[in-house]
Amino acid sequence: MAALSLTLPLLLITFLDGPGDSTSGKSPIAASKARTPQPQSASREVAAATDPTQEQRSADEWKELNELLREVAERTKEIRRLNAEHLANPDRHDTGIAGGKNFTVLAPSGGFFARKVLDRAEALRKEIALAWLGREVPEGKEFTHINVILAEELDSGLTLLAGPGRGLPGNNQIQLETTRDRATGSTLAHEIVQVVLASRFPQGMPAFATEGIAGLYDDAERLAIRKQLVSDFARTNRWPSLEVLLQSKSIDPSNGTGYATAASLTEFLLAQGDRARFLSFVEDAGQGGWDRALAQHYRIASVRELQQRWQSWAGRNLNQSATKRQAAD
Repeated sequence: MAALSLTLPLLLITFLDGPGDSTSGKSPIAASKARTPQPQSASREVAAATDPTQEQRSADEWKELNELLREVAERTKEIRRLNAEHLANPDRHDTGIAGGKNFTVLAPSGGFFARKVLDRAEALRKEIALAWLGREVPEGKEFTHINVILAEELDSGLTLLAGPGRGLPGNNQIQLETTRDRATGSTLAHEIVQVVLASRFPQGMPAFATEGIAGLYDDAERLAIRKQLVSDFARTNRWPSLEVLLQSKSIDPSNGTGYATAASLTEFLLAQGDRARFLSFVEDAGQGGWDRALAQHYRIASVRELQQRWQSWAGRNLNQSATKRQAAD
């Protein structure tokens, strides 16, 4: 909007600086005045005789016009200055809106926060794509609108994937309700993961895989909570069912157990192979089922065996962590 408000006055500048008297360089109005033939003295005498105030009124009008021209010239100079300043630094006008080739951002104005979110989103998009896909997502693909609501007591994010076959028209949507730090940090990263992965899995990934990968980018506080939940599973020997998790199409935001299990299972599978293998496993499972994909990529015969091996791995990790803490103390 700021660019528009500064562009419109340029029409005025162009008019005032347009071709007037090519030899004198005067404005069109001033040049017109200079080219107007001066009446003969006899004509002035006749005009004065019929209307004695004409000469005085004309002088007053010219004086007023000259003052107006001077004022316009000063305003024109100021408009030029503002426009040059805007072109040199378009972010000077903080509207709370920022946009690029892959995102638009709507955020509270002040401190050019929308631009900061945009810049961080672009950096995360590249970083996550290179880490997981081995290449950047093509420019403009999975274009996403980001809406940020600042809230000191909340930390939530939601990604809605849009486009053909996804049940939602238009572009992807990310909704963030969180703090300033997390809106450019872990909460933003968690949601950008889902946008990046959608470029390879246009119809979406299993919930455990999407949330498991995204959970790797969460902050230390969330990671500690999930680790404690897994510790509780082991301590009580009450483990959640992986068969149920693998069939889930979504994980409710309030389901802490589901998020903790997805993150832990993802870490376990990544410990058995690299990221490329994990994504291929997820892709093949969508075509041939979990048992077949597990056998092909991890030499695990079935989901039942996966359950046993994951529980053993998680328990060992917890014991190793406890031993390290004791040694440090």
